[in-house]
Amino acid sequence: ICRILCSHSRSMWAQWQRWVTLSAVLCVASGGLAWERQDSPARATRICRPAPPASGIPGPQCLVIGDSVSIGYTGMVDTLLRDTCTVAHAPFSGDGGACDTRYGLQCGPLWLGNQLDGNAAPVYDVVIFNFGLHDTNDLAFDEEARDEFVPLAEYGPNLDKFAGLVRSLQPTARLGWLSSTPMHFDMHLNSNVVRYNAAALGVLVGPNSSAPTKVDSWRDMYNVVVANCSTPPYYGSKLAPNATHHCPLIADNEEYHYNAEGYALLAANVAAEFRKLLAMGPRSVAGPSTDGRSHTAPHATGSLLLAAAPAATVSMCPDNHTGCPSATTCIADSFSNSKWGCCTLEHAVDCGDSWHCCPMGTLCHANGTNPVSPSHPNPAIYSHVCVNSLL
Repeated sequence: ICRILCSHSRSMWAQWQRWVTLSAVLCVASGGLAWERQDSPARATRICRPAPPASGIPGPQCLVIGDSVSIGYTGMVDTLLRDTCTVAHAPFSGDGGACDTRYGLQCGPLWLGNQLDGNAAPVYDVVIFNFGLHDTNDLAFDEEARDEFVPLAEYGPNLDKFAGLVRSLQPTARLGWLSSTPMHFDMHLNSNVVRYNAAALGVLVGPNSSAPTKVDSWRDMYNVVVANCSTPPYYGSKLAPNATHHCPLIADNEEYHYNAEGYALLAANVAAEFRKLLAMGPRSVAGPSTDGRSHTAPHATGSLLLAAAPAATVSMCPDNHTGCPSATTCIADSFSNSKWGCCTLEHAVDCGDSWHCCPMGTLCHANGTNPVSPSHPNPAIYSHVCVNSLL
């Protein structure tokens, strides 16, 4: 009996050794050991809110890329420029719009190269952009802000890269930059805005403000507000009606949004910047465009120039209006005006929060926690992480 039991034990031990060896080989072949990956959760990818739909209106096309403040005034700018240029906003969304510079670099190719249905974007005459209010939020008031804060040392280079992205995908477009508007009552965040504006000015404009280096023109939107409201802090009528620095332009109890009067002021300045850039005419580009599309200015004949992407390269989302390019994934996005967005991963996993997605074969976990190793030092940094689904 002893010999039988010992023989059986040796057989089981040999089988276990072979199983361990095979498992190790499979783990290495798949890119590393599973127990190494489980303690290093990857930051979840944010879903890209879509590009604006085609206007269908012949003539010059203008694009605003920016956060919720720019969403607030873009419609007014379009009205002011009705006989001059059709103005769209990217992304096609509410809430934070283009958010921070990291998000802009991730999703900018979609906004500048496509339209809502996934086909190629028009050739824009002017692109005006702003990033800053989301980048500066180092207080992480909520889960979303954890993803958006960008250190000052990274902010300037990101803007430089974004300007280059616009030049690459819309080479004939005139390019404008707007400084960030004030934070109304949080003086720590407002001091961040001042520092980030200074960094952006140094990178995009350079030492001679009348001859910008990386953009064709710029406008100081921070001082547009300060000139009408003095320096912050100031408050809406409900939050602090007797405050020394009361600003009649801001929405009640709002840290950075504006009322109708405030948005009208911002819109007038942005419209003036568009007119200035349009008067410069199309930017001259030597050699073929980097995206392979024709960029001959179509405006002499008053017609839109669209270079439609082949249907095979676009996947239509369930709404049949939003299209995602190849190697991306349609995912429900409540922030999008179409209620759909594109994850920049192929066959991605939906995190179910309208904001994040993970690579195929992983699991998404909220609040930056890793259920396998909650003591890992990274979890509290990000709002969502992706971990190996086999664990």
